[in-house]
Amino acid sequence: MVQVTEMLQLIKEHKDAGVIGVSVLATMYKRRIMPLQKRCRFGFEYLGSNDPSRLTAEVLPSQAALNRVQRVLLDAHTVPDVPTLFSATNPPKPGHVELYCCPAP
Repeated sequence: MVQVTEMLQLIKEHKDAGVIGVSVLATMYKRRIMPLQKRCRFGFEYLGSNDPSRLTAEVLPSQAALNRVQRVLLDAHTVPDVPTLFSATNPPKPGHVELYCCPAP
């Protein structure tokens, strides 16, 4: 339950910082990694355009990402500013890494 409480607090902090569904989908499209795709590392270890989990190294322009988001979320008109995302160069706090890991069944 401690993990759930901590995760809910992190979600609230991100929501308060302006992260909404549009920004989550746009980030997914721009990183070119699908949510359920098998990956060689966690999302918070993302390496950028050279990440082996990317479908392509080609950079997706912001307007193209927004166009894709609009196919899913019809009321999306802009992509709000997204706080700095976790990546290999910006990892989560040391005590939070366990929140992003799921044990194998």
